[in-house]
Amino acid sequence: MEVQQALDTDQTLADRVNALGQGTRPGVWLQATGGSGTSRQAGTATAHDNLGGVMAGVDVPVAAHIQIGAALGRSHLDATLDGLAGRIDGALDTVAVYGRAGRAQGVYLSGRASEGRLTANIERTALLGNSLQSLASNRTDTITAGTLELGDTLGHWTPYADLTGIRLHQAAFTEAGAQGFGLTAPAQSHTASYATLGLRYGTGFDWALGHSNLSGWLAWQRLLSGANLGFTAAFAGTPTATFIAQGQSLARNTLEGGVDLDTRFNRTWSGFIDLGLARARGSNVSKLANVGLGSVRF
Repeated sequence: MEVQQALDTDQTLADRVNALGQGTRPGVWLQATGGSGTSRQAGTATAHDNLGGVMAGVDVPVAAHIQIGAALGRSHLDATLDGLAGRIDGALDTVAVYGRAGRAQGVYLSGRASEGRLTANIERTALLGNSLQSLASNRTDTITAGTLELGDTLGHWTPYADLTGIRLHQAAFTEAGAQGFGLTAPAQSHTASYATLGLRYGTGFDWALGHSNLSGWLAWQRLLSGANLGFTAAFAGTPTATFIAQGQSLARNTLEGGVDLDTRFNRTWSGFIDLGLARARGSNVSKLANVGLGSVRF
């Protein structure tokens, strides 16, 4: 789940980086962000997650055809797992930087990086004999992601490829309740890497609200490493008898697509809408929507 949140943040930044090629003045932007996902895998409980929040950033040109930006985000995460598997209620704080080098047409190189801190309260129920026992824990995990993208804009079409690295640091935790049958685990980290090949189409047009740039994209994402998210744990009553706690693995292949609409209302104000969908084999689905509340360029 946390890895998917990092990928959603990375896609949000990718949309902003794509917009950098359309402007040459500093700007400030603010957006509402929403996302949801469902993950099913044989042998594990189906997971459902919802994320909603805000993100604000600033774009600054630092040289001819080179722009950089930074952003801060705050979101609320609510996730549930079917059956007795539990629920998560948390707050996600994100800081990000991004940049693009290249003209609007031709070869470009872009990068984006983010770090998120998820402070979560986790509750689940365990069946012990004939009775149900409540378990609870809280922890603050950190997830860091970085992407390098290389593309070539040829008229309306932009083929591109990127590499993404993700590091999840899971904080130590101990579940309270269930007479010592809750889990306890030390702090530990997990890494994963992805490669993506994509194609973007963009066009511009004028209408009643101003000048708009409409783009659509389709991409295939391949997991290169880090599929297994298992971690070392033990029962709280017997902390030295460790084992590997297994959960859902990361999807190997994911098909992604989306539509972005950026509109310049006048010399000062603009707005945007970004919609994205990702689907992997096994009914793993992630939906993402960003609506720009306003962009000021000065």
